[in-house]
Amino acid sequence: MVAVGTPLRPRMLKGGYKDSFVLALIVNSSDIAFLIPPSIGMIIYGVVAKASIPELFIAGIGPGLLILVLFSIYSVIYAKVMGVPTETAATWPERATSVKRALWPMGFPVLIIGGIFGGVFSPTEAAAASVLYALFLEMIIFRSMHIRDFYSIALSTGMVTAVVFILVGAGASFAWVLSFAQIPQQLLGAIGIDQMGQIGVLFTIAIAFFIGCMFVDPIVVILILVPIFAPVVAKTGLDPILVGTLITLQAAIGSATPPFGCDIFTAVAVFKRPYLEVVRGTPPFVFMLLGVAVLMIFFPQIALFFRDLAFR
Repeated sequence: MVAVGTPLRPRMLKGGYKDSFVLALIVNSSDIAFLIPPSIGMIIYGVVAKASIPELFIAGIGPGLLILVLFSIYSVIYAKVMGVPTETAATWPERATSVKRALWPMGFPVLIIGGIFGGVFSPTEAAAASVLYALFLEMIIFRSMHIRDFYSIALSTGMVTAVVFILVGAGASFAWVLSFAQIPQQLLGAIGIDQMGQIGVLFTIAIAFFIGCMFVDPIVVILILVPIFAPVVAKTGLDPILVGTLITLQAAIGSATPPFGCDIFTAVAVFKRPYLEVVRGTPPFVFMLLGVAVLMIFFPQIALFFRDLAFR
């Protein structure tokens, strides 16, 4: 959101889009990144549920592409209805220059996905390789970073990582307390989840993670709720990769949903806009995202097609 949204927002405002639409598009488009490798949500789920992280990465591509298509269609319709002027088409030399500038950054998905599925390195090692590649681009190719900047960047990264791991530690402790007190088992028994079929269990999981991430950081919610639902998932014979993809999507949606979605407050801080302006344009995007989640429950191949193609 920060890296892409910061340069994107001024361009869209200049092009004639309302700020409420631009902010909503940026905030909710970050959900796609949560599904596409290297997704931190999928890594956390994979570790907690002992599921294959490479399979999760591949499974997220289908829903991510579907969301991309829906958002694109809605954006085109919005532009036509609101009378957003069409910009002059770029010339072929301009397009060639843009493509040339984008080739180096496009090395990231090639490095990550190709490295993992080519057996060169693990998902964790892929993250380290990406950092080295970023340093190479910034210091050698684009020359936008100097050695003297390294300390401040490393310090900033360390602070963010420390906050995340404090949340992770607190979430793990809270999950242990809940499990020890048998609270999850009582709640699940009260709603009769043991008598539900696969569809009912998936809807229950989707609702739980959606509501949870509206109020709490998604990593913490995943750490708390995944162990709670794990026995039910195993009992009903659900594919853990499908469940993990659905959980990751719901966590992303909840993070961008009022009242307390963490992505909303990130946008407020980064773009320095009022809360109400950030959330004003979100309902259409949230409905589209929830629609994708419902489709994925009834049509699991949206998530599992590419997984099966790559691993079956």
